[in-house]
Amino acid sequence: MGELQEINPSQNTLVSSLSVILPIHQADNSMMPFVHALKLAFASKGELEIVDVRREDEALEYIGVRALLEKWGVLPNSSKRSDVIDAGIRIKKIVKSGNKKAEIIKRIRRHSHDLLVIGTKSVKGIGAIFGRDLAEYLADYFRHNTLFIPSGSRPFVDMNTGNVNLNNIVVPVESAEFFNPAIEKIRKLLELFPEVNARIIGLHVGNRFPDVDHSMLSGLNWETELRKESVHSSIISSCRDHNADLLVMGTNGRQGLSQILIGSNTEQVLRESQCPVLSIAV
Repeated sequence: MGELQEINPSQNTLVSSLSVILPIHQADNSMMPFVHALKLAFASKGELEIVDVRREDEALEYIGVRALLEKWGVLPNSSKRSDVIDAGIRIKKIVKSGNKKAEIIKRIRRHSHDLLVIGTKSVKGIGAIFGRDLAEYLADYFRHNTLFIPSGSRPFVDMNTGNVNLNNIVVPVESAEFFNPAIEKIRKLLELFPEVNARIIGLHVGNRFPDVDHSMLSGLNWETELRKESVHSSIISSCRDHNADLLVMGTNGRQGLSQILIGSNTEQVLRESQCPVLSIAV
């Protein structure tokens, strides 16, 4: 396979109508990434593209859009495909066999998406995401918003009801440069779920919180905290102490994500996080 062209979606942000891509590749961590991807696409009246590249012996979890929407009460029992369209969501489901990396990369190359949702495992190194080669390709060429769902983490979308629990969101703030785009994307995310009253904890590792634009915080339940452990330990302990439902971290969109993740605080956090992690490009 030749070199990939860099992917540049027209909107590098969470938008009102989300285009979400969900690779299904793991035998034991497929359902919860699917639940989150479907909820986000449905709430935004957007599009969900599911790329199922599991081998037959790996397909242990049934990925059924209508079955899940029926469970949530969005669709009637014994619904039809047309009912999904009437509900305002567009679904593409691609089932492929063969080279997992090639099939997923093909879909990312052909289409622009606002959000990548992927499952991760608690395995050391960037190979925890998709296997080393595939992880590097996806990370380098999808340099945008990515929602990681670590295996065994506490989800913020209830699989049985579709209810969203985003009571506590932890946002590590290293500098003012990251603050504005982070708050903007959190606000857009919360706009999808007006029933949520989120508490947003701005975490800084150091003696003084960075000077930030407080006008960005209008209408948000915002508080700050300082910690003096290592960055990685501070983030994990803050999420634990605040019972975080979501951790929002930034990556430099001008570099490949693999360059940011390898040996970095983000990569360490992904291995240990007990909640989903939203990585945003700044």
